[in-house]
Amino acid sequence: MRLFVAIRLPQEVRRGLRDTAASLVGSAPGVSVAAEHALHLTLAFLGEWPEPMAGDFAQALRAACAERYPFWMRLEGIGAFPNPRAPRIVWIGVHAGAELASLHAEVESACAAVGYKPERRTFRPHVTLARLKAERAASVAAALTDGVQSVPFAADVNVRSVGLMRSELAGTGARHTLVYAARFGGE
Repeated sequence: MRLFVAIRLPQEVRRGLRDTAASLVGSAPGVSVAAEHALHLTLAFLGEWPEPMAGDFAQALRAACAERYPFWMRLEGIGAFPNPRAPRIVWIGVHAGAELASLHAEVESACAAVGYKPERRTFRPHVTLARLKAERAASVAAALTDGVQSVPFAADVNVRSVGLMRSELAGTGARHTLVYAARFGGE
């Protein structure tokens, strides 16, 4: 099964993000706006694992979250990977300071103890709003660059748990299912 660890977002925040993405990139050909139910902040993409390993990851996450306390993060600021001039992924930034960085490190460490190999690249917290095909990226770049300046969306989210998620790929996009919610012990 394909697994990842994420901070799940409240429905009203997901709805606002979906509307923001739709207004920013519109219905341009070659642009795939993320489905509302799929919007989340990925802490670690674990990859493919045999189904029984989900229990091991759930235990590791439970232990990692036992001593944590809830914290706030702010979603604000539109950007693109690799950059706004050649966008492939349009995202909204996530700002939470040391708490989020610490949670990310703890999640990776806990999952590494079960066999996950952490990514080498720097953690850049974001929520993916849309994906663009390479041949369409240039045509959307100008609109994206102009649109970034005028997007008023911002939201504060109280983080109280992380989710071990299963991702199933389908022709209509990925379907994400919660396998286990590791609640913070400081609740």
